[in-house]
Amino acid sequence: RRIQRAKRREYPRRSAEDWTREQYARSGLINELRQIVPDTVARIDASDLTCNEFIERFESKGLPVVASGLQSSWPAHTCWKLE
Repeated sequence: RRIQRAKRREYPRRSAEDWTREQYARSGLINELRQIVPDTVARIDASDLTCNEFIERFESKGLPVVASGLQSSWPAHTCWKLE
């Protein structure tokens, strides 16, 4: 959301389709915006947290979090290759 707000401040009349069509994501503008807009969202590895700990630390307080490692137990993780 913060990046979306920063995009709107920078280019208020541009839609999401304009960003794609004009390839702003490849222009370096996103990196500039990341310097201006602080990223305060917590990042966790899901294997380091129990379900109850997650609820206590994030869900019950309504805090956003980026959780990684959730897909490691999926069957597709071992069946599919990037090749």
